[in-house]
Amino acid sequence: MISRMKSVGSALTVGVTAVFLFVGSLAGSVSATELTLPAPNLYQPTVFGDAQVYSLELLNLIENNNKLSQQSQFNVSSGEGQIKDLIVIGTGAKGQSSTNTAGVADDAYNTPSGAGDFFNTRDSEPTNGPTGDQTNSWEVSIASLITYLTDPTTGQQSNLVFIADSNQEGNAEGQTQFFWARLQALDVNGNNVGGCFDVTSAAGDGATCAPITQLADGSTGYPALTASYVENAGDFCVSAATGQPYAPPCAAGDFGPVSNNLGSNTAEFAVVFPLLNTVAHLQALLASGATTLSLELRFNNTDGPDTFWICDRCNISTTTEVPAPASLALIGSAIIGAGTLAWRRARRAV
Repeated sequence: MISRMKSVGSALTVGVTAVFLFVGSLAGSVSATELTLPAPNLYQPTVFGDAQVYSLELLNLIENNNKLSQQSQFNVSSGEGQIKDLIVIGTGAKGQSSTNTAGVADDAYNTPSGAGDFFNTRDSEPTNGPTGDQTNSWEVSIASLITYLTDPTTGQQSNLVFIADSNQEGNAEGQTQFFWARLQALDVNGNNVGGCFDVTSAAGDGATCAPITQLADGSTGYPALTASYVENAGDFCVSAATGQPYAPPCAAGDFGPVSNNLGSNTAEFAVVFPLLNTVAHLQALLASGATTLSLELRFNNTDGPDTFWICDRCNISTTTEVPAPASLALIGSAIIGAGTLAWRRARRAV
Protein backbone atom coordinates (compact mmCIF):
# COMPACT_ATOMS: atom_id res chain seq x y z
CA MET A 1 0.00 0.00 0.00
CA ILE A 2 1.05 3.58 -0.60
CA SER A 3 0.53 5.83 2.39
CA ARG A 4 -1.17 9.16 1.73
CA MET A 5 0.38 11.10 4.61
CA LYS A 6 0.03 14.74 5.59
CA SER A 7 2.30 16.77 7.83
CA VAL A 8 1.93 15.90 11.50
CA GLY A 9 0.79 19.39 12.51
CA SER A 10 -1.90 19.74 9.84
CA ALA A 11 -3.00 16.13 10.34
CA LEU A 12 -3.58 16.69 14.04
CA THR A 13 -5.54 19.85 13.36
CA VAL A 14 -7.71 18.15 10.78
CA GLY A 15 -8.16 15.09 13.01
CA VAL A 16 -9.23 17.05 16.09
CA THR A 17 -11.63 19.17 14.06
CA ALA A 18 -13.12 16.11 12.37
CA VAL A 19 -13.63 14.29 15.67
CA PHE A 20 -15.31 17.37 17.16
CA LEU A 21 -17.66 17.63 14.20
CA PHE A 22 -18.26 13.89 14.31
CA VAL A 23 -19.24 13.94 17.99
CA GLY A 24 -21.59 16.83 17.33
CA SER A 25 -23.25 15.15 14.38
CA LEU A 26 -23.63 11.88 16.31
CA ALA A 27 -25.14 13.59 19.34
CA GLY A 28 -27.74 15.24 17.14
CA SER A 29 -28.27 12.21 14.91
CA VAL A 30 -31.74 10.85 14.33
CA SER A 31 -30.57 7.75 12.49
CA ALA A 32 -29.03 4.81 14.31
CA THR A 33 -28.85 1.05 14.17
CA GLU A 34 -29.82 -0.44 17.53
CA LEU A 35 -29.45 -4.18 17.88
CA THR A 36 -28.68 -6.74 20.59
CA LEU A 37 -27.26 -9.97 19.23
CA PRO A 38 -27.71 -13.09 21.38
CA ALA A 39 -24.77 -14.98 22.83
CA PRO A 40 -23.92 -18.22 20.98
CA ASN A 41 -26.20 -21.15 21.82
CA LEU A 42 -27.91 -23.95 19.90
CA TYR A 43 -28.31 -21.70 16.84
CA GLN A 44 -24.89 -20.16 17.21
CA PRO A 45 -23.41 -17.87 14.51
CA THR A 46 -21.37 -19.44 11.76
CA VAL A 47 -17.61 -18.97 11.97
CA PHE A 48 -15.83 -17.86 8.80
CA GLY A 49 -12.14 -17.41 9.48
CA ASP A 50 -11.85 -14.81 12.26
CA ALA A 51 -15.46 -13.65 11.90
CA GLN A 52 -18.80 -14.78 13.33
CA VAL A 53 -21.79 -14.15 11.07
CA TYR A 54 -25.37 -13.85 12.32
CA SER A 55 -28.37 -14.29 10.03
CA LEU A 56 -30.75 -11.49 11.03
CA GLU A 57 -33.71 -13.11 9.29
CA LEU A 58 -33.20 -16.34 11.21
CA LEU A 59 -33.08 -14.39 14.46
CA ASN A 60 -36.34 -12.70 13.45
CA LEU A 61 -37.99 -16.09 12.77
CA ILE A 62 -36.78 -17.59 16.06
CA GLU A 63 -38.03 -14.57 17.97
CA ASN A 64 -41.46 -14.52 16.33
CA ASN A 65 -42.74 -18.10 16.12
CA ASN A 66 -41.26 -18.72 12.67
CA LYS A 67 -42.90 -15.63 11.15
CA LEU A 68 -41.08 -12.50 10.04
CA SER A 69 -42.05 -9.38 11.98
CA GLN A 70 -41.58 -5.83 10.73
CA GLN A 71 -41.36 -4.74 14.38
CA SER A 72 -38.51 -7.12 15.25
CA GLN A 73 -35.21 -5.54 16.26
CA PHE A 74 -33.66 -7.95 13.76
CA ASN A 75 -35.56 -6.28 10.91
CA VAL A 76 -32.72 -3.80 10.35
CA SER A 77 -33.36 -1.13 7.74
CA SER A 78 -30.60 -0.24 5.29
CA GLY A 79 -32.56 2.62 3.74
CA GLU A 80 -30.86 5.90 3.03
CA GLY A 81 -32.71 7.80 5.73
CA GLN A 82 -31.95 5.18 8.36
CA ILE A 83 -28.17 4.99 7.91
CA LYS A 84 -27.29 8.41 6.50
CA ASP A 85 -25.55 9.51 9.73
CA LEU A 86 -23.67 6.25 10.26
CA ILE A 87 -20.22 5.13 9.09
CA VAL A 88 -20.89 3.54 5.71
CA ILE A 89 -18.37 1.36 3.88
CA GLY A 90 -20.19 0.37 0.67
CA THR A 91 -23.28 1.57 -1.14
CA GLY A 92 -24.90 1.39 -4.55
CA ALA A 93 -26.48 4.84 -4.32
CA LYS A 94 -24.80 8.22 -4.35
CA GLY A 95 -26.74 9.87 -1.57
CA GLN A 96 -25.71 11.77 1.55
CA SER A 97 -24.77 8.67 3.47
CA SER A 98 -22.12 7.69 0.94
CA THR A 99 -20.07 10.60 2.34
CA ASN A 100 -18.50 10.08 5.76
CA THR A 101 -17.15 12.84 7.98
CA ALA A 102 -13.81 14.11 6.67
CA GLY A 103 -10.91 12.89 8.79
CA VAL A 104 -13.03 10.18 10.44
CA ALA A 105 -13.45 7.60 7.67
CA ASP A 106 -13.13 7.17 3.93
CA ASP A 107 -16.26 7.84 1.95
CA ALA A 108 -18.29 4.77 1.03
CA TYR A 109 -17.33 2.74 -2.01
CA ASN A 110 -19.90 2.67 -4.80
CA THR A 111 -20.65 -1.07 -5.02
CA PRO A 112 -21.53 -2.52 -8.44
CA SER A 113 -24.87 -3.46 -9.92
CA GLY A 114 -24.63 -6.15 -12.55
CA ALA A 115 -24.47 -9.92 -12.95
CA GLY A 116 -20.93 -9.97 -14.34
CA ASP A 117 -19.31 -7.42 -12.04
CA PHE A 118 -16.52 -8.03 -9.53
CA PHE A 119 -15.80 -5.62 -6.68
CA ASN A 120 -12.34 -5.12 -5.23
CA THR A 121 -11.43 -2.28 -2.87
CA ARG A 122 -7.99 -2.21 -4.48
CA ASP A 123 -9.47 -0.97 -7.74
CA SER A 124 -10.11 2.56 -6.42
CA GLU A 125 -9.61 4.86 -3.44
CA PRO A 126 -12.42 6.81 -1.76
CA THR A 127 -11.92 10.36 -0.44
CA ASN A 128 -12.22 11.94 3.02
CA GLY A 129 -9.89 9.46 4.69
CA PRO A 130 -8.44 9.83 8.21
CA THR A 131 -4.83 10.47 9.20
CA GLY A 132 -2.77 7.50 8.02
CA ASP A 133 -5.19 6.75 5.20
CA GLN A 134 -3.89 4.16 2.74
CA THR A 135 -4.39 3.98 -0.99
CA ASN A 136 -6.88 1.45 -2.43
CA SER A 137 -8.50 0.33 0.80
CA TRP A 138 -11.07 1.70 3.26
CA GLU A 139 -9.96 3.22 6.57
CA VAL A 140 -11.59 4.60 9.70
CA SER A 141 -9.89 6.42 12.58
CA ILE A 142 -9.75 4.15 15.65
CA ALA A 143 -10.09 7.11 18.01
CA SER A 144 -13.16 8.34 16.12
CA LEU A 145 -14.58 4.82 16.03
CA ILE A 146 -14.37 4.64 19.82
CA THR A 147 -16.31 7.92 19.97
CA TYR A 148 -18.83 6.52 17.49
CA LEU A 149 -19.40 3.44 19.66
CA THR A 150 -19.82 5.48 22.85
CA ASP A 151 -23.20 6.99 23.70
CA PRO A 152 -22.61 10.75 24.07
CA THR A 153 -25.22 11.02 26.84
CA THR A 154 -24.81 7.89 28.93
CA GLY A 155 -21.23 6.93 28.06
CA GLN A 156 -22.36 3.36 27.38
CA GLN A 157 -20.05 1.57 24.95
CA SER A 158 -21.34 -0.65 22.15
CA ASN A 159 -19.69 -3.55 20.35
CA LEU A 160 -17.99 -3.26 16.99
CA VAL A 161 -20.53 -4.89 14.65
CA PHE A 162 -20.66 -4.72 10.85
CA ILE A 163 -24.04 -4.84 9.13
CA ALA A 164 -24.54 -6.18 5.60
CA ASP A 165 -27.46 -6.00 3.18
CA SER A 166 -27.37 -8.53 0.36
CA ASN A 167 -28.90 -8.22 -3.07
CA GLN A 168 -28.41 -11.22 -5.32
CA GLU A 169 -30.42 -12.43 -8.29
CA GLY A 170 -31.41 -15.90 -7.15
CA ASN A 171 -30.29 -19.28 -5.86
CA ALA A 172 -29.29 -21.07 -9.05
CA GLU A 173 -25.70 -21.84 -9.99
CA GLY A 174 -24.17 -18.75 -11.55
CA GLN A 175 -26.26 -16.54 -9.26
CA THR A 176 -24.26 -17.32 -6.14
CA GLN A 177 -22.19 -14.65 -4.43
CA PHE A 178 -18.70 -15.19 -3.04
CA PHE A 179 -17.00 -12.88 -0.55
CA TRP A 180 -13.69 -12.25 1.13
CA ALA A 181 -12.75 -9.45 3.54
CA ARG A 182 -9.84 -8.45 5.76
CA LEU A 183 -9.75 -6.08 8.72
CA GLN A 184 -6.45 -4.94 10.21
CA ALA A 185 -5.08 -2.14 12.38
CA LEU A 186 -2.37 0.12 10.94
CA ASP A 187 -0.04 2.75 12.34
CA VAL A 188 0.49 6.14 10.65
CA ASN A 189 3.08 4.58 8.33
CA GLY A 190 0.78 1.79 7.16
CA ASN A 191 2.42 -0.95 9.24
CA ASN A 192 0.21 -3.71 10.62
CA VAL A 193 -0.38 -3.57 14.37
CA GLY A 194 -2.21 -6.41 16.09
CA GLY A 195 -2.70 -8.95 13.30
CA CYS A 196 -5.23 -9.61 10.54
CA PHE A 197 -8.90 -10.55 10.90
CA ASP A 198 -10.26 -12.28 7.82
CA VAL A 199 -13.71 -13.26 6.61
CA THR A 200 -12.71 -16.39 4.73
CA SER A 201 -13.57 -20.03 4.21
CA ALA A 202 -10.16 -20.89 5.66
CA ALA A 203 -9.40 -21.19 9.38
CA GLY A 204 -8.74 -17.93 11.21
CA ASP A 205 -6.28 -17.11 13.95
CA GLY A 206 -6.45 -13.32 14.23
CA ALA A 207 -2.74 -13.09 13.51
CA THR A 208 -1.54 -14.42 10.15
CA CYS A 209 -1.97 -12.13 7.15
CA ALA A 210 -2.22 -14.53 4.21
CA PRO A 211 -0.89 -13.01 0.97
CA ILE A 212 -3.73 -11.32 -0.88
CA THR A 213 -2.23 -12.48 -4.17
CA GLN A 214 -3.69 -15.90 -3.37
CA LEU A 215 -7.16 -14.50 -4.07
CA ALA A 216 -8.80 -14.29 -7.47
CA ASP A 217 -8.80 -10.73 -8.82
CA GLY A 218 -11.68 -10.91 -11.22
CA SER A 219 -14.93 -12.54 -12.20
CA THR A 220 -13.27 -15.85 -13.00
CA GLY A 221 -16.35 -18.00 -12.66
CA TYR A 222 -17.14 -20.95 -10.42
CA PRO A 223 -15.68 -22.77 -8.58
CA ALA A 224 -12.58 -20.57 -9.02
CA LEU A 225 -13.75 -18.16 -6.30
CA THR A 226 -14.45 -20.84 -3.70
CA ALA A 227 -10.90 -21.53 -2.47
CA SER A 228 -10.74 -18.63 0.02
CA TYR A 229 -14.11 -16.99 -0.52
CA VAL A 230 -17.25 -17.49 1.56
CA GLU A 231 -20.36 -18.52 -0.36
CA ASN A 232 -23.76 -16.88 0.04
CA ALA A 233 -25.96 -19.48 -1.61
CA GLY A 234 -29.51 -18.37 -0.84
CA ASP A 235 -32.39 -20.00 1.06
CA PHE A 236 -31.94 -22.53 3.86
CA CYS A 237 -33.81 -24.18 6.75
CA VAL A 238 -32.62 -24.76 10.32
CA SER A 239 -33.53 -27.70 12.53
CA ALA A 240 -35.23 -26.51 15.73
CA ALA A 241 -33.93 -29.62 17.52
CA THR A 242 -30.27 -29.55 16.49
CA GLY A 243 -29.61 -26.09 15.04
CA GLN A 244 -28.26 -27.66 11.85
CA PRO A 245 -28.99 -25.99 8.48
CA TYR A 246 -30.31 -27.86 5.46
CA ALA A 247 -31.77 -27.11 2.03
CA PRO A 248 -35.53 -26.41 1.63
CA PRO A 249 -38.26 -27.54 1.87
CA CYS A 250 -38.35 -27.03 5.64
CA ALA A 251 -39.80 -29.73 7.89
CA ALA A 252 -42.73 -28.86 10.14
CA GLY A 253 -41.57 -27.15 13.33
CA ASP A 254 -38.20 -26.08 11.91
CA PHE A 255 -37.12 -22.54 11.11
CA GLY A 256 -37.29 -21.16 7.60
CA PRO A 257 -36.93 -20.95 4.82
CA VAL A 258 -34.45 -18.20 5.63
CA SER A 259 -33.61 -16.00 2.65
CA ASN A 260 -30.17 -14.47 2.14
CA ASN A 261 -31.69 -12.10 -0.41
CA LEU A 262 -34.68 -10.25 0.97
CA GLY A 263 -35.03 -8.03 -2.09
CA SER A 264 -35.68 -5.00 0.10
CA ASN A 265 -33.86 -2.35 2.08
CA THR A 266 -33.37 -4.76 4.97
CA ALA A 267 -30.04 -6.16 6.16
CA GLU A 268 -29.31 -9.88 6.09
CA PHE A 269 -26.17 -10.19 8.20
CA ALA A 270 -24.42 -8.92 11.32
CA VAL A 271 -20.68 -9.66 11.42
CA VAL A 272 -18.46 -9.57 14.50
CA PHE A 273 -14.81 -10.38 15.12
CA PRO A 274 -14.57 -11.87 18.65
CA LEU A 275 -10.93 -10.75 18.98
CA LEU A 276 -11.81 -7.21 17.91
CA ASN A 277 -15.37 -6.37 18.93
CA THR A 278 -15.10 -4.16 22.02
CA VAL A 279 -13.97 -0.63 22.78
CA ALA A 280 -11.33 -2.19 25.06
CA HIS A 281 -9.89 -4.02 22.04
CA LEU A 282 -9.76 -0.75 20.09
CA GLN A 283 -8.14 1.09 22.99
CA ALA A 284 -5.48 -1.62 23.19
CA LEU A 285 -4.71 -1.09 19.52
CA LEU A 286 -4.34 2.65 20.11
CA ALA A 287 -1.97 1.95 22.98
CA SER A 288 0.08 -0.27 20.63
CA GLY A 289 0.50 2.55 18.13
CA ALA A 290 -2.34 1.81 15.70
CA THR A 291 -4.28 4.78 14.35
CA THR A 292 -6.70 3.32 11.79
CA LEU A 293 -8.70 0.20 11.01
CA SER A 294 -8.24 -0.78 7.39
CA LEU A 295 -10.74 -2.89 5.44
CA GLU A 296 -10.22 -4.73 2.19
CA LEU A 297 -13.18 -6.38 0.50
CA ARG A 298 -13.75 -8.50 -2.59
CA PHE A 299 -16.90 -10.07 -3.99
CA ASN A 300 -18.62 -10.91 -7.23
CA ASN A 301 -21.98 -9.26 -7.92
CA THR A 302 -24.98 -11.09 -9.36
CA ASP A 303 -27.65 -8.41 -9.26
CA GLY A 304 -28.13 -5.09 -7.44
CA PRO A 305 -25.60 -3.17 -5.35
CA ASP A 306 -24.67 -4.32 -1.85
CA THR A 307 -24.54 -2.31 1.38
CA PHE A 308 -22.11 -2.46 4.29
CA TRP A 309 -21.90 -0.18 7.32
CA ILE A 310 -20.69 -0.09 10.92
CA CYS A 311 -23.39 -0.31 13.58
CA ASP A 312 -23.34 2.50 16.12
CA ARG A 313 -25.52 0.96 18.84
CA CYS A 314 -25.13 -2.81 18.56
CA ASN A 315 -24.35 -5.12 21.46
CA ILE A 316 -23.71 -8.81 22.01
CA SER A 317 -25.46 -10.44 24.94
CA THR A 318 -23.25 -12.07 27.55
CA THR A 319 -26.05 -14.34 28.78
CA THR A 320 -26.29 -17.69 27.03
CA GLU A 321 -29.84 -18.98 26.72
CA VAL A 322 -30.48 -22.64 25.96
CA PRO A 323 -33.62 -22.68 23.79
CA ALA A 324 -36.16 -25.46 24.02
CA PRO A 325 -36.47 -27.03 20.54
CA ALA A 326 -40.25 -27.32 20.93
CA SER A 327 -40.66 -23.56 21.24
CA LEU A 328 -40.13 -21.27 18.26
CA ALA A 329 -40.50 -18.11 20.32
CA LEU A 330 -37.15 -18.19 22.14
CA ILE A 331 -34.36 -15.98 20.93
CA GLY A 332 -31.35 -17.82 19.58
CA SER A 333 -28.19 -16.98 17.68
CA ALA A 334 -27.95 -17.32 13.93
CA ILE A 335 -26.37 -19.96 11.80
CA ILE A 336 -26.02 -19.06 8.17
CA GLY A 337 -25.53 -22.47 6.68
CA ALA A 338 -24.73 -21.87 3.05
CA GLY A 339 -23.65 -18.30 3.14
CA THR A 340 -22.69 -14.93 4.43
CA LEU A 341 -21.65 -11.46 3.76
CA ALA A 342 -23.27 -9.74 0.83
CA TRP A 343 -22.91 -6.01 1.28
CA ARG A 344 -25.59 -3.88 -0.27
CA ARG A 345 -27.35 -0.65 0.42
CA ALA A 346 -29.99 1.59 -1.13
CA ARG A 347 -29.19 5.29 -0.69
CA ARG A 348 -31.25 8.42 -0.90
CA ALA A 349 -30.47 10.41 -4.02
CA VAL A 350 -28.81 13.77 -3.49
